Order: sequence, then C-alpha cells, then structure tokens
Amino acid sequence: SSWGVTYSNTTVYSKQKLSSWLSNKYNGSIAALNAAWGSKYTTFGSAGGWGTGSGVLEEDGTCPSRAGSPCWVPTDAFTLNGATAAMQSDLNGFLLFHAQNYFSIVKNALSQKLPGVLYGGPTTLGTWGTPARREILQAASQYVDVLGVATIPPLCSNCTDLQQRIDFISTYFGDKPWVSWEGFPANADSYMAPYATPQDEFSTQAQRGQAYQQRVQQLVTAD
Repeated sequence: SSWGVTYSNTTVYSKQKLSSWLSNKYNGSIAALNAAWGSKYTTFGSAGGWGTGSGVLEEDGTCPSRAGSPCWVPTDAFTLNGATAAMQSDLNGFLLFHAQNYFSIVKNALSQKLPGVLYGGPTTLGTWGTPARREILQAASQYVDVLGVATIPPLCSNCTDLQQRIDFISTYFGDKPWVSWEGFPANADSYMAPYATPQDEFSTQAQRGQAYQQRVQQLVTAD
C-alpha cells in the first residue's frame, strides 16, 4: 500500500511451492521440519495470518511463531549464516528446484515455437565478475545452451581468485560456451561528455582501447 499498488491476486506462488516442497520432503511432519530447522511452526500452511501466525506461510522473516524463542531465520540472506545445516540444505535444494522450473519452462516454450534455436538464458547469470550460485548454474546446465556472464574473469588488479571463478562455472555449468558482457565507458572523451559520470572507467578513448586490448588477451588465455 505504501507504493500505491493494489494486487488483485495476493498469492505468492513461489512461497506456496516452498511450503508444499518442504511438506513433501518431510512427509507432512511439521515436527520433523521444526527439529531440522530449530523452528516452531504449527503447520506447513497458514495459521493466523501473515506476519502474526504460526504457519510456514505466515513467515515474514521475523519468526512470528517463535513464541519467545530465538529466531531461526538467518539475518544474512546471501550466506545463510546462522541457519542450521538442514535449513541451509533445504533452501539450497529449493533454489535448485525453483531454477529448474524456470529454465525448463522457457526452454520448452522456445523449442515449441522455434525448434533448434539456442537458448541463451537471461542476459547474464551472476553479478559483475562473480558467478551465479551453484544451484543456479546446475539448473541452467540442463537447459541453457550458451551462458551469459558479466565480465568473468573480471579485470581486477588485486584479485587472487580469477581462476577459481572460471573453475566454479566450469564445474557447475559444464562444458558449454559462455558469452561475456563487456563495457568500457570513456564518456568524458566523446560526444557523451555532457553525460560523463564519476563511474566512467576511463578519461580518454586511448585508455579505453588499451583496456579492451588487455581484456581480449585475458579472455583468449583464460582456461
């Protein structure tokens, strides 16, 4: 409501699927899930309302069903530090399941309309210079034909793990081709000078060209 938006359908389908996925894994036993996660849910479904109830679907990140106990939801959503090993494993497993569904749906739609066309996945998988999560790459490997990455390995003078980043993708995406997005702005020395920003990497086109040459050499020697 703070954004002035009203949704006619308030169902969060991915969260419902997480609930059913967990229920299936733990054979419908909420006690088994609680033992694994250190949680205090009363049902895999809804019981009391989002943010206040005691069901898995009520979870809003603050553990509304904690009943005075410590919150079991990790404060770091990226590393899952603080979660039990079982919770980390379950959330990673659901991420793989979720990604497999996404890639398979797009791949099947493309294959129906354009049989034989290569599927390149999203514009990029991962972030600048950093591979996507292992589970995303594993799911993509089953359906994506050409992987789009964002400057991997990165142009980084003080990075000591460039080969490890390459190896990580090779391990989990497999022996398939990549396409690396590259961009070298030098707006201050171009017709875009009125729009130059502090984020511009280079002040002259000569510097930009030298960086591009360095980048191409880095890519052709990467293994």
